[in-house]
Amino acid sequence: MLFTTWLPWAMPGFEVRAGQLEMALAVERALKFSRHAVLEAGTGTGKTLAYLGPALLSGHTVVVSTATKALQDQIVDKDAPALVELLRNRGVHGAVLRMKGLSNYVCRRRLQAMRASSTDPVYDRILAWIDAGTDEHAGDIDTALFASERFEVWDAVRTSSDTRIGSSCDYFETCVTTKLRRAAEGATVLVVNHHLLCADLALKATAAGEHATVLPPYDAVIIDEAHHLEDVATSFFGRRLGVGQVRRLADELAKVPDARLVTVSSALKTRVETYGDAWRELYAGRGSFDVVATRVPDARATAELSAVLLAIMSAAPREKESPVVASLRERASRLRAALTGLHQGIESAEHGDVYTLEVSDRDVALSARPIDVGPKLRDTLFGAARSVVLTSATLATRSRPPRSDRNDDESAAPPSVFAYVKARVGLDTADELSVPSPFDVAAQALLYVPADLADPRVNGAQEQVYERAVELVKAARGGALVLCTSTAQVRGMAAAIRRAGPWPLWAQGDGAKSDLLDKFRAAGSGVLVATRGFWEGVDVPGQALRLVIMDKIPFPVPTDPLLKARGEASEREGRSAFSEHSMPLAALALRQGFGRLLRSEADWGVVAILDSRLHSARYGRALLASLPEAPLTQSLADVQSWYLQRLD
Repeated sequence: MLFTTWLPWAMPGFEVRAGQLEMALAVERALKFSRHAVLEAGTGTGKTLAYLGPALLSGHTVVVSTATKALQDQIVDKDAPALVELLRNRGVHGAVLRMKGLSNYVCRRRLQAMRASSTDPVYDRILAWIDAGTDEHAGDIDTALFASERFEVWDAVRTSSDTRIGSSCDYFETCVTTKLRRAAEGATVLVVNHHLLCADLALKATAAGEHATVLPPYDAVIIDEAHHLEDVATSFFGRRLGVGQVRRLADELAKVPDARLVTVSSALKTRVETYGDAWRELYAGRGSFDVVATRVPDARATAELSAVLLAIMSAAPREKESPVVASLRERASRLRAALTGLHQGIESAEHGDVYTLEVSDRDVALSARPIDVGPKLRDTLFGAARSVVLTSATLATRSRPPRSDRNDDESAAPPSVFAYVKARVGLDTADELSVPSPFDVAAQALLYVPADLADPRVNGAQEQVYERAVELVKAARGGALVLCTSTAQVRGMAAAIRRAGPWPLWAQGDGAKSDLLDKFRAAGSGVLVATRGFWEGVDVPGQALRLVIMDKIPFPVPTDPLLKARGEASEREGRSAFSEHSMPLAALALRQGFGRLLRSEADWGVVAILDSRLHSARYGRALLASLPEAPLTQSLADVQSWYLQRLD
């Protein structure tokens, strides 16, 4: 049965657009013929239905991976139920199940241990809540009615890969995650997030992955918000050692009723703090740094920490050890291997990884991340699954020729508008489709890019940007989302706008993201000033948002160790680091920012990018060409007139 032959007209309330049907055909084709596909679908296309229908009817087990838990919830709770019911009424029985990472669920063993050692009644409440659950939500911390309980309570009872001891656990059969895994094995569509998917792929890349996996077997993968895949995969295919990880091991060793382990726990706490202090002495307060080609901390501190971790592995007799002790021993072994491998990599300055140190008030963490994660994904994802579909509203880094070159020969265009994302994730061959937004962008939006502002790299240029932003907010009478490229810009921009007018104003840092967005929506004519966390994933339909301001081109931070290492790798091979990395990332970010404006057919407004380099720099035209086809103006008077026609 083919989804695209009957479903769009089968149920009242399903409003199907041409682009949605076109995307559904592409997904159906990829799943049916075991092909990979890259599908960009503009805002409003309805891509969730376009891939869920073919997935449920494909006859395969399909994993749908999203960037956030919020999108998981939207798919499972809002988008899937009506579709699943419709299919059931027509004799097609498919199940859509949500699966999150282990840390989202309560561990019964740890919960029972806390109940036995504490008089706090909250642990009894948690147990009663789990026992009352009848579906996969049972034990999901996010769904607890008393989710506002103290963090330390949940931290004491949550599951993790470190604390789970497997089938030898007394609570294995009633375990929340055991039940979830068994339910997942019967699902037609399993909805996960990128972190869980990449954890599964990373495990499969190891020898242990042949016998142990995070996810049950699947045939195909649909990756929504696929522009995040590279970043998440880079973390999971790397290595990391944090002082906090070792502290937690020491704390759990101290609870074991064995004098030798308690003693070694005390030594471990001392040695790991000495090790952390050695790093702090070199880099205290300076954030994240590339540590290759620098001196490593005191070799003695590293050797002593390694020796204590080795001692844990032989501190208790193996023939009578409990599953808990076996688990602790295995954690010590993994931490020691990470410690050894990281320091050997730093000393040998391996070119395949970038080694960074992150220092904060609470932790010191050393990590190694692959400069190019493409080969790993090529082996574990694209080379293993019969079909992989990448989709997002923003995957192309150049969608058409520059505005002034519309009559040029189209053969000069790049061979694929998805070349950047395909190269970064290791995808060689795929079907490609770009479905534009069904919104009438030319009628609903105006793009304002002034040419009269100073280059943002010039001293004093920011004051001009603040003044122009104030004029824009006045013209729109509020309803503005102001996207900045740094927290310093957020503070300066918010102060300037607050001084200039009576609008309700919130700045990132004034509260949780969801709370700020709720207040902004409710205000109707408010101003919200924020940085990179708000450039995407913000959905404010209606006239509460009628102006989007971007303070400048959102180029990635050039000093970021990973970006710098990737750029150096490109330069060694004779390619431009700026063209190959900074430009595509800036184009994707600009498109994400633009996408905040139009969320429905009724929306309208102005997108303003206050960076004159879009006119003066050689790369400016290419960046403008990557944006949706809104009329372009350099005139503030045009913007003011545009709002006057619509607001009066």
